[in-house]
Amino acid sequence: MVQSGGTFLTFGNSAWVIAPVLGAFFLTNGSFSTLYFVSAVAILPITIILIISLRDFKDPEYHSEPYWRHLSVLWKDRNMKSIFIIYLLLQFFYAWMVIYTPIYLHETIGFSWETIGILFSVMLVPFIVLDLPLGRIADKYLGEKELLIAGFATMGISTGLIAFISDNNVLLWGLVLLITRVGAATVEVMADTYFFKKVDASSIYLISLFRTVRPLAYIISPVIATILFVALDIRGLFIVLGLLMFYGVRHSLALEDTR
Repeated sequence: MVQSGGTFLTFGNSAWVIAPVLGAFFLTNGSFSTLYFVSAVAILPITIILIISLRDFKDPEYHSEPYWRHLSVLWKDRNMKSIFIIYLLLQFFYAWMVIYTPIYLHETIGFSWETIGILFSVMLVPFIVLDLPLGRIADKYLGEKELLIAGFATMGISTGLIAFISDNNVLLWGLVLLITRVGAATVEVMADTYFFKKVDASSIYLISLFRTVRPLAYIISPVIATILFVALDIRGLFIVLGLLMFYGVRHSLALEDTR
């Protein structure tokens, strides 16, 4: 189960590694208009594949229940509540890092967009190379709980360090950003695996709620950052985010291990 989930995430995350390099190339040799045009063109074959492959697909019959009842069931289950909070923290981390790291690197540290694109591609390599090994480790040696704790601790320490680095050494930044994503990759595959071990096809409402966590994080994270900017600068955001990741350690400890 863990390994199949890791394989799925590996394929999906490959695009995140390739995209920053291509984005940096188009921004260096063109403009944002070119970048968005290429992105739009890239969606066309995907749309065609979906239309062809899902031509005969039929949705199963779903039984609708009040939304509040789903939340009530979720909140009463300690493990489900903790894994939802863990996933929310992970998506919150992604949202803040995606929005504010490029701005910080470009405006404060002084890196070019081309350099930032390369840094981001290197930074995202753990999502490709670690997902499958992490699955095997979770299956044979450790449970998801232990790896979640290690992942959040790694994210917390490395993210907090970003605020204290003012040097524009590319290798240093590449290393620090890489470590943040080692932690994030660990949390991502373990959170997904733990959740899907706890649900089945009849838990469609929980799966739907789980998938709404990502857009929710991308909605609330800029709002919270805007409020924090009243008292903090952009460096302070990384300190807050690092501390917030240790809250994930607390909820990881609360999980009942599946191994």
